Amino acid sequence: MSQIIAQGSSQSLGGLGAYETHFQEGESGVLRIRMRYIPPGLMAALNVRLRVNGVQIGPAYTESGHVIAIPFTKQWAVLALIAVAVVALAALAIGWALEKLGGAAEKATWPIIAIVAGIAVVALAGASRAKRQHA
Repeated sequence: MSQIIAQGSSQSLGGLGAYETHFQEGESGVLRIRMRYIPPGLMAALNVRLRVNGVQIGPAYTESGHVIAIPFTKQWAVLALIAVAVVALAALAIGWALEKLGGAAEKATWPIIAIVAGIAVVALAGASRAKRQHA
């Protein structure tokens, strides 16, 4: 069973490194990025870029519904390295979710997800309101 650690929008994709502390060395996880569109050749280029950045992961793959999945095993700063590799995807990304694989979800997980989702909704609503006021 997987446990959702964090979710976000395309604007927060570069901040994945902040979630390193949620994974112990050797634990596995997956980053799922929802995309508007996955251009031909993107997956091959992404896998090359992940290898170049020294990330030791299974290859990135696609799931149904325009989702890119990037499995990884926790090593030093692995999420920061993945963030560097995927930051170029932000223009096509709709949102992302970071999951810890295996093990049962702790009881505190859902309240944390609710808090993070609430903060995201408030932040997005504020940004939308600010855009309308400047338009």
